[in-house]
Amino acid sequence: MSAGPGTWINELIKLAGGRNIFEDAGSQWPIVSSEAIIQRNPDIIIFPSSHGIPRFWGSFEEVKKRPGWSSINAIKNGRLYVIDSDIISRPGPRLVDALETLAKIIHPEIFKSQGGS
Repeated sequence: MSAGPGTWINELIKLAGGRNIFEDAGSQWPIVSSEAIIQRNPDIIIFPSSHGIPRFWGSFEEVKKRPGWSSINAIKNGRLYVIDSDIISRPGPRLVDALETLAKIIHPEIFKSQGGS
């Protein structure tokens, strides 16, 4: 599943200076295939993670070994990230934290030049 059009996650990605590869999906929460991800070739992949809950997607090493995923720019360039699902999965005040986290992931060069962490 991914975030699609009309979701707060899609809006946060845009506000952070990114582009959601599924912003044109036919639903807000599309079920997407590996083939669709490979074809759209994201530069960055961000996975949710919840404290105390096993990661449904496994580990970065498992993701890298998925058939065909070695051709994805995010895999080739080591741009795989985790975001705390508590700050991004529900609309509310913590979305500001999610926006800052996404901005740092999408544009690390801006934050490094400003001395940010």
